Amino acid sequence: MAADFGMSDGLGAFALPEPADGLATPWSEATLAALDVETRSIVSEAADRATAVLRSNLTVLEDLAAALDEAETIEGAALDRFFVRVATAERPAMALVAS
Repeated sequence: MAADFGMSDGLGAFALPEPADGLATPWSEATLAALDVETRSIVSEAADRATAVLRSNLTVLEDLAAALDEAETIEGAALDRFFVRVATAERPAMALVAS
């Protein structure tokens, strides 16, 4: 995303599309190195966020695994009862609603 669409806080609003001939890159080594650093930062931040979400929802994952171990499949409202317990940075876990 940083290279193709310029979606990067670190590099600003610019894009590095693939060269038309596909043979040579007209970009300097410094530009490519900055792009590499920014790309690694984006991937690292995403991995850290995913790890945090998984860790903060470990109980939900363990409960879901146990339910799947017994039932093999879970659909609809039964699955929704697990999803409402999931907390992310943007959305704290909702209270379990009886249905």
